[in-house]
Formats: sequence, C-alpha cells, structure tokens
Amino acid sequence: HQQLRREILQQTAWLMLATALTLLILALLLRQKVLRPLHNLLQAIAAANPQRQLQNIIEQISGEFGVLAKTLHGQLLREESDRARLDSIFTAAGEAMLIADGAGVIQRANPATDKLLGYHLEQLQGQTRPTLGYDERSRGQLQGIAAQLRRQGNLAVFTEELIVSHQRGHAIAVMLTCAY
Repeated sequence: HQQLRREILQQTAWLMLATALTLLILALLLRQKVLRPLHNLLQAIAAANPQRQLQNIIEQISGEFGVLAKTLHGQLLREESDRARLDSIFTAAGEAMLIADGAGVIQRANPATDKLLGYHLEQLQGQTRPTLGYDERSRGQLQGIAAQLRRQGNLAVFTEELIVSHQRGHAIAVMLTCAY
C-alpha cells in the first residue's frame, strides 16, 4: 500500500514538473510570438517617424502582426497623402481661410487671408475669431456663431454675412462659412 502511495506521489511530482515546464515554454512563446511583436508595433506607432518604423517591422515580422504593421503603414501613407492634398487645397484657395480649435483660437491661416484681409498667420495665430470683428456687433456675431457651432457638434455648418476688420482697420463685408 505504501509502495503504491510512493508511486502516486512520484507520478504527481513528475506531472507537476511537466506542467511547470509546459507553462514556462508557453510563457516564453507568448513573450516571443505575441508580447515582443506587440511591443515593437506599439513603439513604432508612437515613434516620431512611424512609417519608417512600421516598414522595419513589416520586414522583420511575419504572421498577424506583420499584416497589422502593413495595414497600419498603408493607412499612414494614405493619411499623409490626404493631409498633403488638403494642405495644398488650403494653401491654393483664393478665399481667406482660417482654422481654429474648438475654443475659437486661430491655429492656421492660408495665404489668401494675407492677400484679402492683410493678416499674416503670425498676426492671427493664437488670437480668437472675435478679434476679427470690425465692431461690437460683428464681434458678437462671431461669438454667437462659435457658440452655435459648439452646441450643434460635429458636422455643423453655419453661413452668415459679416463685417470683418482688415489689418489696416477698414471694414470688409464677407460671407463667413464656419464648420465644426
């Protein structure tokens, strides 16, 4: 009876050792096949030049993470192309265009803004849209438009006639179209 008990304990110890070794091997495989590639992929996405980093991953990693890296790389290339196209349109537009954040702080102005309103980007950047109003009425209109756009949320578009101030101080009537 004791011999049987010893054999059972010995077999249990061997099974526990085999289970521990199996878990160790699985942990190493998990690290090598999943965690390390995922870590590299996340670092590439967060890098200053993610396209180059993703290209390196595509060359180094096969399988699902390689496919994911290739997909992300393609998406980044499309976004860069779209951004360049939009920037080209913004720069070439004959109408003055301003880009402001949700709080109404001007971030960008195209060259036509300088031509039509006399303002360089450096003069406008960091200013709020209402500062372009010619008088109290037009500044109030700009504030009202900004508030209405924020209330309506994404894809809201608003068009209104407005009097704005040229950089030299004279009034200019414009048709203002805002989108948020």
